[in-house]
Amino acid sequence: MTLSIWRFSHLCLALVASVFLLIASVTGAMLAFEPIQNETSSFNSGDLSSIQVSEFIVALQKEYLEVIDIKIDDNEFVLVAVITFEGDFSEFYINPKSMRKIGPPQNKSDFFEFNRTLHRSLFMGKTGRIIIGISSFLLILISISGIVLILQQLKFKRFFSRIEISSFAQRWHIKTGRLSLVVIFIIATTGSIMMLNRFDFTPKKAQAKHTIKPESLVEEPLRTVGEFPALKNIMLDEVECILFPFSPDKEEYFEVTLHNRDILVNQFTGEFISEFSFGNWDSISRLSYNLHTGKGSILWSIVLFIACLNILFFIYSGFRISVDRRKGIVKNKVKSEHAETVILFGSENGTSKYVAAQLYKAFVNNNKAIYIDDLDNYIEYKSLKRLIIITSTYGEGEAPSNAKKFISKWKETQPKYDFEFAVVGFGSRYYPDFCQFAKDIQTEIASCSKAKVLLPLETIHDQSYSQFNNWFDRLQEDTKVKSTLILAPKKVKTNSTQVIETTINRQGTFLLRLKPNRFSKFQSGDLLAVTPNKNSSERFYSIAKLNGEILLSIRKHELGTCSNYLSNQIKGNTIQTRVIRNTKFHLPKKRNVICIANGSGIAPFLGMAQEKDSSQSLDLFFGIKSKESLQPYNQYLSELTSSNAINKVRYAFSQDPIEKKQYVQDVLAEEHKYLCKALENDFVVLICGSIAMQKNVLRMIERLLNDSTTSLEKCQQNGQILFDCY
Repeated sequence: MTLSIWRFSHLCLALVASVFLLIASVTGAMLAFEPIQNETSSFNSGDLSSIQVSEFIVALQKEYLEVIDIKIDDNEFVLVAVITFEGDFSEFYINPKSMRKIGPPQNKSDFFEFNRTLHRSLFMGKTGRIIIGISSFLLILISISGIVLILQQLKFKRFFSRIEISSFAQRWHIKTGRLSLVVIFIIATTGSIMMLNRFDFTPKKAQAKHTIKPESLVEEPLRTVGEFPALKNIMLDEVECILFPFSPDKEEYFEVTLHNRDILVNQFTGEFISEFSFGNWDSISRLSYNLHTGKGSILWSIVLFIACLNILFFIYSGFRISVDRRKGIVKNKVKSEHAETVILFGSENGTSKYVAAQLYKAFVNNNKAIYIDDLDNYIEYKSLKRLIIITSTYGEGEAPSNAKKFISKWKETQPKYDFEFAVVGFGSRYYPDFCQFAKDIQTEIASCSKAKVLLPLETIHDQSYSQFNNWFDRLQEDTKVKSTLILAPKKVKTNSTQVIETTINRQGTFLLRLKPNRFSKFQSGDLLAVTPNKNSSERFYSIAKLNGEILLSIRKHELGTCSNYLSNQIKGNTIQTRVIRNTKFHLPKKRNVICIANGSGIAPFLGMAQEKDSSQSLDLFFGIKSKESLQPYNQYLSELTSSNAINKVRYAFSQDPIEKKQYVQDVLAEEHKYLCKALENDFVVLICGSIAMQKNVLRMIERLLNDSTTSLEKCQQNGQILFDCY
């Protein structure tokens, strides 16, 4: 409930402020270049903090008959008004270090003035300033709610961890948000302060009110300006204006306006006559101005420019996320009490909701009495025969925002008649709590005496529509639903890839060598997407890059559309493919690795062994049915081991008539000392193969690390355990 409130508030605030924030961010990005231009301008004299005011005045008085005033503008350009020895009045910018005359006062740039006026008031005067001020305040609230949402999703300890979300808009909304929301908060806060100052809602900068005591207006001891005690410790960067005495009368004095105070200085003795402080709020206002405009810092101006661009991206990505969340909204055609099939979904960012909606449509098209709803809206369904749950996992294994009440409701109210159920979880294997909420639901429903498993729990990595389609194929067989394809990825460009060789063994696994497109860039661990026909979705296979060719290891399924299609290819044929970069499963640079595979999952490791640096070690643990099953791989394994590309290989034969029957996790247990020491020494473990194998291997690693100085969770957080399983 709390999360929903924050998300709703975040969206509403963004909707209200979006138009004005769009204008403010564009003009703000333009204005960010003004301080950069000023810092690189010839009028800029560099760092003024090293120049004493008294020294500068002495040098100036040597060059000119009389100095009238010195002003330092917001850009820290030094402007002087003087009388020359020829008796002429002159006003110009000067370099206080070299005393070189730079040039006369310049008019402000029309481009920056246009953007500044639009940025401040939308060319609407006071009304426009109020609108922009309110937008700045809303941006403060948007920033706060955005930070809260990121913390709720990632938690503090994972705030800067890798973002594993396939949606471009959401992934980069979070990535850029966690880096720039603090800066945007500063921009919004300082902009609001400046608006409040403009409309006198804050303490005004006090007008200097001096009390001059007659005894301070003396002419002794006479000192030169260079000896003035009141000016010796004041640097030029602290100064706004210095007004010089008009005459040599003792009633005339220097008036020095600094950023935080105003002082009067005796023109003969150089002592303080009076001092007046502007107060703390004036310092806050000045700091706000500098932070908001980037004045005086090229680096901060660049940060402001990037932040303004981020605001533009947030507007786009935020609305894109909102639109995606609304995808899949459907209207039920039957009442809940008449539904035999009920689909409930838990969705944080829209994917599970969209998938559930497509599944609903498939059932409706088959004239099924079906009902769809949020998990939180679960009730007792009187006609229930089949319950299907599709859910994501949020944060650290928690329920998404529309599913937090489900388990408690389920415990209170369960079906009174026999029913079948299936649970599908969406998540990322790169998080320790992969699909944990789906697992929790599976456990809860399975404990109901009336429940019968329709299909085993399906956990889907990285929103893989192809994996979901495979699950749906199995669902069709059990439910008699007939539908061609419920989820299809966007149309993508493919390339014609030539078949070099197909090697098939009697165990149902075959190798496929392909000649890559000459423009393709890939490496072992990337994925090759294959589309067997126009009505099929893509299937993905892990690539081995060997001698510049693509090598695939594929298990042939009796009813597998794509595996049968590929197994029938002969030399010279062309197939439609595309390479998908899988950077999460590339060979780590300059780190030793342990590769764990079963079945066809060995393919990418054959390529990695050839790609690795000579300083790296690579050990392979390979689970396979029998020695006969090794036949397609023997040539590659022999070459790689003889060249020391693979340091050692341990096999696990699960169905060999002669060898000891064991699985790959059993071999790991035999090597537990080696494995623990390797992980303690920052080795990286790469796992490729079936999801069942992955789960068993992780359980074994967790058990073996019980007495170690590290742990499975720590290794996962350190990026030491990487998966590509299916």
